[in-house]
Amino acid sequence: MDDDFQKYARETIRELRCLEWERTSSDESKHQYLLDHKYRFEKTLSFCKQFVLDNQAKVLDVGQSYFTTLLAGEYQNVWTIGLDPIIDKGGHRSPFTGERKFPHITFDLNNAKIIEHWPQISERFDLIVYAETIEHLTIAPEYSILFLSSLLTSTGVLLVTTPNAVTFSKRVKFLFSKNPFEQIRLLSENPGHYREYTLDELVEIGTRCKLSIMHTQTINFYNQNSFLKKILKNITPSFRDTLVVGFMKTL
Repeated sequence: MDDDFQKYARETIRELRCLEWERTSSDESKHQYLLDHKYRFEKTLSFCKQFVLDNQAKVLDVGQSYFTTLLAGEYQNVWTIGLDPIIDKGGHRSPFTGERKFPHITFDLNNAKIIEHWPQISERFDLIVYAETIEHLTIAPEYSILFLSSLLTSTGVLLVTTPNAVTFSKRVKFLFSKNPFEQIRLLSENPGHYREYTLDELVEIGTRCKLSIMHTQTINFYNQNSFLKKILKNITPSFRDTLVVGFMKTL
């Protein structure tokens, strides 16, 4: 490959990364993220309080975000796990959140496929919130589910929320030959969705990991004012935009 084309390729990639950063990771995009996800945060917190009442419970939030701050308003012992906050560029991280320091376990969940790389910690948690994250991983979901469930107490709950792969809007896009799933991003520091799941798939994944299913639900976290969504959510639950599953250990 000649030097001129290499230079062209580098400049093109740099320009594309800058455009993607502006769309997904700029302050403006992060502020919009908070607005778009406000209802999701509120509803996810309500699920947490439904499953674990004790405000003294030890809670682990996967990925630091504004939601972590909301959790800390309900529970007195909140930890986080995920990428080093210094390098984490996820759209959920924002100067607008007023985040405070939490005990943090630095671990890239994509490394959960190698059990020898699991962090050796003595902490065990009564509630682990695995919200809107599993779809961003490039590994089979069983790896991260098994790792996180190893951090639960004997009566602990692993709460998983993730986008529904078969919502009404996605089905319609398929009918019109449009791909409803985003392309793989150039910014690996803020990856998009690699794989979305159906409710049956998510339940099956937990069952394969020898977890018991304590709660399953589909819910609309987004576009609450959509007239069509208000109708469809009561007619066909499988059309709703988000999956909610609560797992518990059986071993």
